[in-house]
Amino acid sequence: MAKIIRENFTLNEYMQMVNEFLYADSRVSLPVESLAKVKDRLRKAATSFRKLFTCYFEPIGNHRFDKLVRRMESLAKRLNKFNADLSKKERKVFILFWNDMAELIETDYNRIGDQYLKNTCNYFIWEIGKLK
Repeated sequence: MAKIIRENFTLNEYMQMVNEFLYADSRVSLPVESLAKVKDRLRKAATSFRKLFTCYFEPIGNHRFDKLVRRMESLAKRLNKFNADLSKKERKVFILFWNDMAELIETDYNRIGDQYLKNTCNYFIWEIGKLK
């Protein structure tokens, strides 16, 4: 079963992923204030990320992929904005989280096996890779 690319992906599931990453991942080592700042930025992206793949489950047609690309472009811009004023260590954690999400997306689209979805998701993964 897909973990992220599914019609019923919820904000609670996203926030659970954020919390598990920030508070249980051994790669994350920040002071409490910095963790709170990163968590706030990840929370701001929650609604956009949750809605990201809902259009994929709309009735058949290529317009759903156009809509998906537009949503991905919009979220990529927002992520760059959220990332802009973080300190170097905070930014590293922010980017690490999105790299982990990119891996989950890649696993999901491989399970689903839709070539158009794969191409679209690869665009988003490329955008995540550009975060600095």
